[in-house]
Amino acid sequence: MEITFWGLVFGALLLLVPVYAMYALCPGMARKVAVAAVRMVVGMSVTGLCLYYLVVWDSVVLSVLFVLLMVVASSYVVVVEAKIDSHRSFVPVFVGMFVAVAVVTAYLLLLVVVSGLPLGPRVIVPVSGFIAGMTVRAESRALSAYYDGLRNHSQMYYYLTGNGATKAEALRYLLCRALKKTAMAYVPDMSVMAVAVCPVAMWSMMLCGVSVLTAAAAQVVFVVASFCTTVLSVLLCVVLSRRFSFDRYGSVRDHA
Repeated sequence: MEITFWGLVFGALLLLVPVYAMYALCPGMARKVAVAAVRMVVGMSVTGLCLYYLVVWDSVVLSVLFVLLMVVASSYVVVVEAKIDSHRSFVPVFVGMFVAVAVVTAYLLLLVVVSGLPLGPRVIVPVSGFIAGMTVRAESRALSAYYDGLRNHSQMYYYLTGNGATKAEALRYLLCRALKKTAMAYVPDMSVMAVAVCPVAMWSMMLCGVSVLTAAAAQVVFVVASFCTTVLSVLLCVVLSRRFSFDRYGSVRDHA
């Protein structure tokens, strides 16, 4: 599959239809759509340029550094969307996501994905980028549920600890709520995959000439991998952030 410069231009012209409809019916949205489109073009241009040089240089070290930058950006989006304290929560979110993405990516590349390509940017960056990108929405919902519960239901935490429960036992309920949010971000989509939810990975791989069965299997593997990554990342983040959520006496901090 190839897209030429003029193919890209004609493809971009499709944007005129929704922009004109927005401008005619609700002018305020037309400007937002145009701004979002410009940001998308700029962002993809920068990303594409970086990936181009990564492939040219073919360096595993640079590939890992690029993945690190992607995780930093994803962690920032998670913190913003979850509406939690960025000063104290960014590091736990970043560490949790990076470890989870690194572990699951290594597992996929070593045991699951069979590729004739050598280990490099053509393999490491797409797999880790796909997984990191798919975890953002679910992880932000999960952490939002956990920290909201910690702030708004701290009396339950004090009641449980006051009646002999350990800190871990008292927090298990809030962690369970976070994991339920994680599951509910994936379970409905899994149930209607290819019917109401577009299997992007499968269609993209088929366009690139991959066999239908391989593309379908890859779609299933990537969804399962992203689900695993999100759960692992949330668990690590919660464990790492406990020192910032409680004071030395075990009380919930005001900024938790």
